Amino acid sequence: MLSIDNVYIKLFDKAIKRNEIFEFLIGKGEYEIRCQHAEMPTDTVDVSYTIIDYLTYYPSFDISQLIQGFIKLSEDEKWCWLIVYYMIDFKENGKYDIPYNKLYHNLTKHKESLKNNYNWISSNENYEKSIWQIIVELNTYSQEKEKLDLPNLE
Repeated sequence: MLSIDNVYIKLFDKAIKRNEIFEFLIGKGEYEIRCQHAEMPTDTVDVSYTIIDYLTYYPSFDISQLIQGFIKLSEDEKWCWLIVYYMIDFKENGKYDIPYNKLYHNLTKHKESLKNNYNWISSNENYEKSIWQIIVELNTYSQEKEKLDLPNLE
């Protein structure tokens, strides 16, 4: 667990106060948290666990603010695919009432554009796969191998 004084915890707190949770989720500007092992717009694992730790430190935090950030993310044509990474991390922790079905429904509205998108793919993936193919494989793997109760993407 991160320290309450951790730089990422402080960064998320700043995003909350500025109503910039969406920007934090996509790593925009000062909220950039680079992933050392993949070409991603932000390190979704570090971001997820920063938020989860924040929720532990601040149990009175209004989680609806976070959910609104997730909804905005899931509706965004460019960044919606990141929601799968976040939902896997949050499902693994299982403590939070997250509207998974709604978020996945929003994501699937962008299925066709994601099938034609080959940008921001993890460096350990085959670059010939679209973002849609990668998130479907990740989601299916998480359902079957990790036994996470996630909505289907196809």
